[in-house]
Amino acid sequence: MIDIVMTLIHGDRDASAPIDWTARRYAELIPHAELLIFEGAAHGIMFTNSARLAADVTRFASGLD
Repeated sequence: MIDIVMTLIHGDRDASAPIDWTARRYAELIPHAELLIFEGAAHGIMFTNSARLAADVTRFASGLD
């Protein structure tokens, strides 16, 4: 069993790795996993949504006391 804090971040317009085949399934399998969905975002959110991604990762990391 996986027992770690995890946040999954995925765009809902990712054609190469559709969210329903990837992130949503992982979120269902991993207890207490958080799924953040970037609406309208495709593959490569680190380039297209870098500010939001950085803010979300910072928020997640700051909660790991």
